[in-house]
Amino acid sequence: MRRIEGHARWVACAVLLVARGAISADDVAPSGRLFKDSVAVLEPERAPTNAMFDTPLITYSDGAVEAFTPSTMRSIWRQPVPCAYQPRCLLATESSLVFATSFELFAVDNRSGRVAWRLPVTADRDDADDLVDADRWVRVAPTANALFAIDSQRHFISIDASSGRINWRRRLEANVPDQVEVSDSAIYCLTQSGAGATIDTFALADGAPLNALPMHIDAVDALIATPAGPVFFSTDIAAGLDAPGRRERWRVSLNQPIVQRRFVARGETAAWVSDDGAIMTLDLRSGKLERRITVPMAADAEWIAMDEAATFVAVGRPGMIVGVNLATSALAWRHSGRELPFAQPPIVTGGELVIVERETRASASAPQGEILRISRLTFNTGMAPAGSATSNIRTRSIHLFTGLFVRRNALFLLDGMELIG
Repeated sequence: MRRIEGHARWVACAVLLVARGAISADDVAPSGRLFKDSVAVLEPERAPTNAMFDTPLITYSDGAVEAFTPSTMRSIWRQPVPCAYQPRCLLATESSLVFATSFELFAVDNRSGRVAWRLPVTADRDDADDLVDADRWVRVAPTANALFAIDSQRHFISIDASSGRINWRRRLEANVPDQVEVSDSAIYCLTQSGAGATIDTFALADGAPLNALPMHIDAVDALIATPAGPVFFSTDIAAGLDAPGRRERWRVSLNQPIVQRRFVARGETAAWVSDDGAIMTLDLRSGKLERRITVPMAADAEWIAMDEAATFVAVGRPGMIVGVNLATSALAWRHSGRELPFAQPPIVTGGELVIVERETRASASAPQGEILRISRLTFNTGMAPAGSATSNIRTRSIHLFTGLFVRRNALFLLDGMELIG
């Protein structure tokens, strides 16, 4: 068993931390590297489903971005960044990472650290005071070959991910949207206010508006982009629009609003838990609503998760997790244990779930911290992955748990001012 020690901190929208702690586990602890200087761990804001698990651990320290293998923390590459402030990691793809600094966007190859492209970005004037700040990139949406970004000055820009070339640039007439989703042919921007919600649609190729009179909706609980058009959930209905977002293709009644923590969507399937414990699914292409199975314990569920193939869902409450096979609409497994509270929603990695539970909690009489139990379960069996040495980890006392994230075969735990691997 070895230790990972270092320093970290939180900055802006990326996970930024200063660390100098150590991990203890029942079964395993990966090898580590001693950080001598303050390190910012840059977590991508948006990423394709698998990319965040295939990229290295990216850090920022002493004016350079550096990548490490997650399992050994061996340095892979180091790239100086000509900026006085930490870059903001906007996007991770299978081949590159895109960063924003106070005056440019740049991409690096995530295996070699080679700079793939740099894109200086200014506002409408050439005045140096108008150079954009990294925090101005308020909305980012990736596709396989492009990055769509909106800054706080309402500049809407499409950037070729491989070359950094600007495909098109427009100025939004409306307010900065609350959410941006991208399909194969269109960009959907959701804006909500006290007066209701609107969904504006723009062409993927040139950013041209596709719905001059966007549909007005009372409120939107969830917006999902599909190849056929956007799908929105609003109070007790769900509706699928055509690709330009002008007309409804289908509409179904849900009888009750969805609850975000009990709702999940992947691919062209959405699933959620109803108040009576029913596992509901909606085909986002056709609007077919199905009541799959009713599981009484699910009425009190705190979360629902779906595997990346959209074939199983898992529903959890303290002391009980159940899996449902969507192909057969049958209960696949039941996993029971001590009624430990969840420390955060589960993490989905391919066909596995990573569960974080609080075994003990810090109190005024015992302020020394809390012990967490981290478990890995497969979606199809509800059991630990075969041959895994990291399926049941019990941490040492954690003083201030702030989150867990995954890189390939390594888990990283954030303990306030500590990074534990």
